[in-house]
Amino acid sequence: MLWGDLVGADLPAPLRAALRLEGPQLSLALHRNKNLPAPRPGAIELIRWCHEQGVVVGIVSNTISGRGVREILGRYGLTAMIGPSAYSDEVGVRKPGGAIFEAALAGLSTDRADVVYVGDKALNDGRGGRDAGIGTICLLRGGKDSDELLEAALAGGDADHVLDSPAQVIDVLSALLPAGAR
Repeated sequence: MLWGDLVGADLPAPLRAALRLEGPQLSLALHRNKNLPAPRPGAIELIRWCHEQGVVVGIVSNTISGRGVREILGRYGLTAMIGPSAYSDEVGVRKPGGAIFEAALAGLSTDRADVVYVGDKALNDGRGGRDAGIGTICLLRGGKDSDELLEAALAGGDADHVLDSPAQVIDVLSALLPAGAR
């Protein structure tokens, strides 16, 4: 839709169709050129800690190219540490839409009430995760949402924690793991 219906809106139908066919490759090229991947401080440490503890890490992302995200994960040596993932360009639904959460949750062999979800947007991540029935929602400061929006999500029940760093999620997870696994 992005390429054929939005970018190519004023083009003749055959050209719009060609843009639709080439859409995934065009999105990947755009993703590669607009993103200078720099993980948040603490994110890689969190993923590695989870891997060492046997905690499955999945991804639910609004992105123009899931393929591009997977390339970035590969550059950091994280590909094998990532489980079920749902990217909006591939699922066809953006957060807070339920289908994108369902796509990732379908790949887990655990109850959604036991899932800890980490995001940085009150509506997309907080409300979307809560509507999907996810048990624990952690929102991170430092994204596009203001601290006030994040705190309102916490006060309104759309988040269980508002944290400064992905590394702080380790403490949340440690408290939830069985005593012998801590």
